[in-house]
Amino acid sequence: MKSVGIDIGTFAVDVVEIESTSKGFSISGFKEFKLSQSPGADHEIEIIEILREIAKIYDPQTTRFVFGVHQDFVSLKHKYFPFKERIKILKSLPFELEDEIPLNTDDVIFDARILSYRGNFSEVLAVACPKEEVERILNLALDSGVEPDIISVESLAFANIFEEWHLPPPNLPPLERLEMDEDEDELDDEEHVKEPPEPTNLVLHIGHQRTLICVLKDKQLIHARTILWGGRDVAEKLSANYNVSVAEAIEMLPTKSFLLMTSVGATQQQIQLSQVIADSVNELSKEVKRMVVDLETSYNIKVQFVDIMGGTSHVKNLGPYLTQRLELPVNHFNHFDVYKNIKIPRTPEIEASSPIAIGLAIEGLKKATNPAINLRKNEFAKKNRSFEKTWARWGYAIQLSIALFFLFIAFGFIRGSIASDLSFKAEDNLEDVARKVAKLPKNRARARFIKRHIKEQESKIKTAQSLAKVKDLNSAVSIMSRISQVLPQPRRGFGNKATPLYEIRKLNVDYDRVEIEGVALSAGVDQQILQSLKNVSSNKKVTSKRSLLKVKPGERSFAYTFKVKRGL
Repeated sequence: MKSVGIDIGTFAVDVVEIESTSKGFSISGFKEFKLSQSPGADHEIEIIEILREIAKIYDPQTTRFVFGVHQDFVSLKHKYFPFKERIKILKSLPFELEDEIPLNTDDVIFDARILSYRGNFSEVLAVACPKEEVERILNLALDSGVEPDIISVESLAFANIFEEWHLPPPNLPPLERLEMDEDEDELDDEEHVKEPPEPTNLVLHIGHQRTLICVLKDKQLIHARTILWGGRDVAEKLSANYNVSVAEAIEMLPTKSFLLMTSVGATQQQIQLSQVIADSVNELSKEVKRMVVDLETSYNIKVQFVDIMGGTSHVKNLGPYLTQRLELPVNHFNHFDVYKNIKIPRTPEIEASSPIAIGLAIEGLKKATNPAINLRKNEFAKKNRSFEKTWARWGYAIQLSIALFFLFIAFGFIRGSIASDLSFKAEDNLEDVARKVAKLPKNRARARFIKRHIKEQESKIKTAQSLAKVKDLNSAVSIMSRISQVLPQPRRGFGNKATPLYEIRKLNVDYDRVEIEGVALSAGVDQQILQSLKNVSSNKKVTSKRSLLKVKPGERSFAYTFKVKRGL
């Protein structure tokens, strides 16, 4: 079985062919189709013509075609689920991500990659992609005569270069914080110690118009983002400063561009060229530094080094220059060193262009133990193309069935005529019943008036039922009154000499959940309040939470949440 990964970019369409072997796979073919960079070029028409050429080369019966959605259109979320079954995880994704994506869940395709199992939990990288983008890629391929077997995600396919994708998700020790979250009653935020940051590394695939940034922890992708900066940005600056076309600047970028680490011994022309490129690269470094700070804060990680790949990564001294700017070790990564069986030339050009296409092709080789991300599902699922074979074999029987079908239609017309007569009689009987039972006048004893009468009666019944339910409703005021009764006295003593014991500064009743927050002015009062509130709680449980109130020396803030019976 062959797997063909097709990476459709803004500079070229890269195609990689992989053959499955007994010891893994071999990279058996690579082809790059460059797109026109002239202004006004219609890339969609060019891509369709390229895909038609690819369709002529491969037999769809023995080839699996894999396309990828650019990371720009995909949202990745790092999640934990309290079960291990993949089916349950996929069913839970729309509800889990509903508040984290800006689209209606009906307009989104969801998938997930299980990173590891931690006790009873699954560590998952959730994927959400608009259906519109999946439909665009599918239509583009089908118009070209190529039937995609898999539509994966650019970043997850690219991560196959680094991950052990042929192995099932590992079983790791359970995280302490997940076990604590299972029993919130025993969780004490003040005693909880933050876990130390985990070491990670970044991989920057610097392409023509975009830079794909992947965050890897223990050789596993945990996050990915895209920066709208690429080799074209450098080419446009060179074009503006040296009066050459953008297309010419793009051609000279991999071989004739460089960054000077020192101006000693360099000519003024070399210094000027280096400065033009550096001004553009500085935009990339600023975005990456900002992203590193955000990632380290959000994911509790520590970036240790950075690998760079892609065509623009071959600019001379780009790695050392980014090392100075990012204050992190930055080195060029050659993914050909990872593979053992390569039948294509190992040139710098192919090495720069092929990684994403190779990752997409690998998606086509994955087994059920660690399945590929495939956004071609639901209404976009691959359809069975065996209709022609079925017609050749059963055509006569189908034609005979069609003849019988028309006979049944004729029988249906006759039966319908009889049913129509019975319908008129039924209407007459209905009018008689409406006049006798519902007491409707003769001119209103018709179907639409009878339906209206029935709806009015049903509405009255529902109103009566709703009023009956309201009698048992506990209002927020009654809940507050109940809390006031069970709380200890707020002062100790009499008159002006009474000593305040506590202050309630916030009380919020949201459906059946109550939050109370205040300040204890005397030792031990917060525990008395905690015990008192358990008498109000519907399940006799009160959960402590962190209070954000500012307190004076000697005071102690408290915040509790519990559930009550509202009768809703």
